[in-house]
Amino acid sequence: LVPVFVDRISNISRRDRWDEVVEVTAVGSGDSHFAALSSSLAFLQFAGFPLRLLTPQSHRYDTMRCVHRTDGKSMLLATSTSGRTPGVLRALAEAVEQGALTVAITGAPDTPATSMAVASIVPELPDLERSPGIRTYQASLICHLLVAIGLGEARGLVSPTEADGLRHALAGTAAPMEAVLDGILVQCAVIARAFANASLATVLGSGPNLGSARYAAAKLVEGTALFATGQDIEEWWHIERFADPVDSPLVLLAAPGHSQARAMEIAEAGRALRRFVVSVGPEGDPANGHAQAHLAVARTDHEVFSPLLYGLFAPLLAARVAQLLGRSPFQGDRPEIHARLTAYRQRANRPQF
Repeated sequence: LVPVFVDRISNISRRDRWDEVVEVTAVGSGDSHFAALSSSLAFLQFAGFPLRLLTPQSHRYDTMRCVHRTDGKSMLLATSTSGRTPGVLRALAEAVEQGALTVAITGAPDTPATSMAVASIVPELPDLERSPGIRTYQASLICHLLVAIGLGEARGLVSPTEADGLRHALAGTAAPMEAVLDGILVQCAVIARAFANASLATVLGSGPNLGSARYAAAKLVEGTALFATGQDIEEWWHIERFADPVDSPLVLLAAPGHSQARAMEIAEAGRALRRFVVSVGPEGDPANGHAQAHLAVARTDHEVFSPLLYGLFAPLLAARVAQLLGRSPFQGDRPEIHARLTAYRQRANRPQF
């Protein structure tokens, strides 16, 4: 996907004068929102300004601040895999009316989103998996990361040589991603029993991997109907550590970076609180010693790209838990829900469960 996106982004960045952009707002729901959240550090580091994150509903409550500049220096990244999410389309319409640059990130070329936006980036993925979004999330995340690099290059904050190096490094995450998948298949099957016996699970992450934590929790909910939530590492310590049941699974995304030391402390504290602690991080990570289970993740030189690695365990774990519980994605094992899902997916031309 990286070369395809690079060519498309390069063409539209020159045409639409990305060198003049001074603010970017990202709007999306579910995985689309998590992809933007996971890319927020990249915008700060490469583009030189924070990414403003809104869901379609929060966008409606943010009218005063969401008035885009009328000089073409505001950008709206509107992400919707279907290209038809009503709230995203509403945000697009408002941004177009206000004169902002609008970029639609969507999974199909001929959708309301692509027809409304000034530009669009469309990863057309063949043979979509019969599961909650996995490759569609990865494609959205890659696209957001490349937009951040493209903005940095257009604004002169990243040299062309540096930008090419970052793109090469991003494409190079494919190999460690394969290594992660090969290494965690067995462990996911082993720890699935603890999740199948639980009434809830929590996934913790910080920085770019707060988005990974929320994405991982979403895959558990969508795939197994187990209630799961993604939370910031520090916020969990302040609030949710007091919640029952005390033995519920706690997954810690301990990526190298600013949050790793705190993740180690929380792993130790979680174990003391009788949580079933699973650490996700490189081999030799200090948090591993305090966890009942560990899912190994290859190291990356760029923390901003780590979300591509740290969300990989979630659909594999969810699949194993669903098998143990005899459940189908989106509660499709319930006849009345299965009928509605089938009708929806036929309308959307998506694979059936």
